[in-house]
Amino acid sequence: MKAKKTLVLTLLFSTLCVVTSLAQGRNGGGTPEERATKATERLKKSLNLTDGQVTQVQNINLSFFKEQEQARANQSNETDRDQRRAEMKARMDKHDADLQKVLTPEQYKKYLADKEKEAKWRQNRQNTQDQGEGSPTM
Repeated sequence: MKAKKTLVLTLLFSTLCVVTSLAQGRNGGGTPEERATKATERLKKSLNLTDGQVTQVQNINLSFFKEQEQARANQSNETDRDQRRAEMKARMDKHDADLQKVLTPEQYKKYLADKEKEAKWRQNRQNTQDQGEGSPTM
């Protein structure tokens, strides 16, 4: 049971990292509005969102990215790492729950599968870089 919980937390953390890194791109990510728009466009494409869903998902993503930015701004070096993870997990859980209310069951299932795939890709990429392979050359 503990291993399952650890796996879930790892996947959630990895997913947030993937979402954040994908949203940031090369320019540092831009504003919460820009990140929300990029994330919404990606979901629109992969989940075939309706126009009504796009509006709702945009609002959910904007709220999420604003909360993320505020949390980073309020974060201090004294903040416990486990506390930051718990707070991040709570924000991610809320984001997922909000999306689940808007998406159809099939769309939400695909959303979760895509998140897991991205987390695995990121983990494989990290493992490769840790071994010295695939590291960017300067």
